[in-house]
Amino acid sequence: MTASSAASPRGPELVRAVGVWALAASIFNVTVGGGIFRLPAGAAAAAGAAAPFVYLICAAVMGFVVLCFAEAGSRITLTGGPYAYVEAVFGRYVGFLAGVLLWMLGTTAVAGVASAFAEGLGALFGLPSIRVPVIVAMFLLLAWVNIRGVEQGTKLIVVASVAKLLPLIAFVAIGVFFIQPENLAIRDMPGPSSLARAAIVLVFAFSGVETALVPSGEIRDPARTVPRALALAMIGVTLLYLAVHLVAAGLLG
Repeated sequence: MTASSAASPRGPELVRAVGVWALAASIFNVTVGGGIFRLPAGAAAAAGAAAPFVYLICAAVMGFVVLCFAEAGSRITLTGGPYAYVEAVFGRYVGFLAGVLLWMLGTTAVAGVASAFAEGLGALFGLPSIRVPVIVAMFLLLAWVNIRGVEQGTKLIVVASVAKLLPLIAFVAIGVFFIQPENLAIRDMPGPSSLARAAIVLVFAFSGVETALVPSGEIRDPARTVPRALALAMIGVTLLYLAVHLVAAGLLG
């Protein structure tokens, strides 16, 4: 805190230390969650070789959503992100409802990713019965880390981020040399309903922006930082998703 903020009639304020690259990295890390390890198969099942077009459709749709967040985030600098934006326009009660919905969204998303992780781990070791124990152990570990303190939680985030991104980058960098071009050939364009089903699956992979903007009270110069960070993060996420899917489809068909 600075002396001026400490003496503010509103009380102590958060230090605004998060810049463009730090916020972009945070958005990227939250958005690229465990879904990328699972969702390409669902997109391919629904849209076949045309699935890359679905990524572009989802990116375009989410682009309009991100523009709304960029506009709101550049004008409203309060901590809370989406529910702070709603509260500023519609009042505290509607803002509270938005906060509850945001909490429900985060809870169900975490539950879905945890379930997919436990199911994949059980399939890897041929032990489908370990799904429930893995989920319970995972959340107990996360709770223990949070109880220990912020420093331990930050270290876990760094380790988890590296463990998540390095395999994806290595997969793309190595797998691109072994792509079978015939696996990427689009022989029959799927109908609109198939593309819509694939888009419903994939839009989950692009969510997360709303969570990353919650600590808006710690962002430096929000009017320029928020829009630039959102643009950088969403372009990076889209390119990574396309690369992972194209390599996976090129290798596996």
